[in-house]
Amino acid sequence: MFDDIQTRDFGPDFNKFKITYGNALEYIADTLFDTRTYTSASTTQLSFFSGQQTDDLTNLALGNMLPDKQGFLVMSIRFLPKVQPRSLARAAAAAVQTGPTNDIQQLTATGRLSFNFLNKDYGTYPLWMLPAGGGVQSMMSAEGATADPGGIVDFANNGFPDARNMYVLEQPLFLPPMTKLGVVARWPTALTLASGNTALVVLFDGLMVRPVQ
Repeated sequence: MFDDIQTRDFGPDFNKFKITYGNALEYIADTLFDTRTYTSASTTQLSFFSGQQTDDLTNLALGNMLPDKQGFLVMSIRFLPKVQPRSLARAAAAAVQTGPTNDIQQLTATGRLSFNFLNKDYGTYPLWMLPAGGGVQSMMSAEGATADPGGIVDFANNGFPDARNMYVLEQPLFLPPMTKLGVVARWPTALTLASGNTALVVLFDGLMVRPVQ
């Protein structure tokens, strides 16, 4: 049995979001995430949460919206490029060293992530502001056993690998049920990545809001 949506009291945090819920709500710590592939030397825009995936690359069942009677309170945002360690020729002095570290630097230095829900914009953020909140910290090593240029192995993560290293919203953003999510990453020019085509993940940490079962 559901109360009338005009009279149901959700508390002061939800007064402007009148949604049909059950008589009692439960709040569950959760993370929404979606993965898209950046095509090296080609991509300038990627839309996240824009269609249902057939594997574990996303956990939003309907692809680009929450199910009926289920909302989500976004409290923080994370961005993770899924690069892999690789061996590359060592760059000459004063030249840029290609590799995963440089890939992440390129992706985050010029990229930006924007949000649009209910036909309203809710912010645009430089990707360098959105750390991954976990993973492997940057590391680089060079072998000198062979003649120049030798080899380089490097790896990098977007931000210090701490579970709480994430961008926390000053004002949480509530996503209503059955509302399409407009989450788009953009770059001014296509980037050539040493890692080639690279999977990128956007994650929303917060609280899942739903009727008590």
